[in-house]
Amino acid sequence: MRKGIREIAGRFFVFGAGTNGEKGAIPPELLEWSRKGVSGVIFFARNLVEPLQVWNLTRLVRELFPFEPFIMSDEEGGDIKRLTSGVTRGINAFGLAATGNPENARRMTQAIGEDLRAVGINTALSPVLDVNSESENPIIGSRAFSDRPETVIEYARPYAQGFKEFGILTVGKHFPGHGPAKVDSHLDLPVVDLSREQLEEHLHPFATLVREGLLDMILSAHILYPQISDEPATLSRAFLTDILRKDFEFDGLTITDCMEMNAMKVRFGVERATVRAFNAGMDLILISHTPELQKRAMAAFVDAVESGEIPYRRVEESLERIERVRSRLYAQTPRAERSLPLSQVVDYFGRKTEELDMKLAEESIAIHHGEIRPYRKNEALIVFDFMPTITGICEENTTAIAMKAAFGERFAQFDYYTLPYAESAKEVLDRIEGKRGRM
Repeated sequence: MRKGIREIAGRFFVFGAGTNGEKGAIPPELLEWSRKGVSGVIFFARNLVEPLQVWNLTRLVRELFPFEPFIMSDEEGGDIKRLTSGVTRGINAFGLAATGNPENARRMTQAIGEDLRAVGINTALSPVLDVNSESENPIIGSRAFSDRPETVIEYARPYAQGFKEFGILTVGKHFPGHGPAKVDSHLDLPVVDLSREQLEEHLHPFATLVREGLLDMILSAHILYPQISDEPATLSRAFLTDILRKDFEFDGLTITDCMEMNAMKVRFGVERATVRAFNAGMDLILISHTPELQKRAMAAFVDAVESGEIPYRRVEESLERIERVRSRLYAQTPRAERSLPLSQVVDYFGRKTEELDMKLAEESIAIHHGEIRPYRKNEALIVFDFMPTITGICEENTTAIAMKAAFGERFAQFDYYTLPYAESAKEVLDRIEGKRGRM
């Protein structure tokens, strides 16, 4: 017997919430989402303060929802990490590769995975499988392990394995590859003119980790490859069905990158993009911020199914996959053990140290020019840190706070600047010369 689409429409969505202006406040939308049967929730730094608060938040989510929801967070390590207080912070993917030891990737995600398991987050939106082949890429940069697919695979494999050891679902991103883009999809639609043959190096990490059973979900990139499809990958049957399902034989879930990014919202509209993505083979639609857009997208989805624009067989295909992947959460751990008991949470995080973070950071240091020498207290230190052009992806620059705390009193002058990944060497040098002129 067919299930009424209004009854199950929420299963095809993952929503993010604000906090009514107070960091860490309980999202007011949670009750409505649970009533609508939304498949999952995504939490950002605005929602996550410290381990005990997160433990209470995820416990509330589980009490409200009639099934085990996908409780997601961007947990790449380093700058792109949402839960940062009192936990293993880790380092970014490029830093892991710089250590020269793939086992460091496993050690890091084992530690982060244990933290996530303790507080009740069950899905990490990582690993990043992009091959960062474009030096002017404004959004991937050091989030990628390498500009070589073999190195990406070498480190992404143990990285994913570390999460899975603690029952954390893995999400490979950004399929079919955001590495060769020069445009940030938060701002506009990137267009990359590569043939299928040229794209193979970017597809290779996804294909390999799919074949090895290390990915529970794959997150799509809002990016257009016109030689392969007339539609951006998020809306493309050629990518989502022909390549991912038929060629790679992927049987996990596909999830969009946030549909509020300009590449979708401005170019296509969130409502129409939702319908087109689902018809192309997408399973889960991610809308991270705005309640009104979430409601409109779900209404558009329901209307499209009821009108026949979305065939009901597509609904059944995705629903079967969603519940099959959800069952992995039940299989990996009994419901009562999906987060630690409160007393154990207090004890566990009370024993956390920064030892692993410090070890990884030290091993990742690479000297490209000059040599290490002792610092002099009367000197000035200027640090330039390369970040994505959209600061919102990092949400809070906790690195700046930590750097100032570590070096602010050691030098006569300390300045810390964040620069876009794509800023040219000349622009950086001009900034340095400008600072020298004011010393």
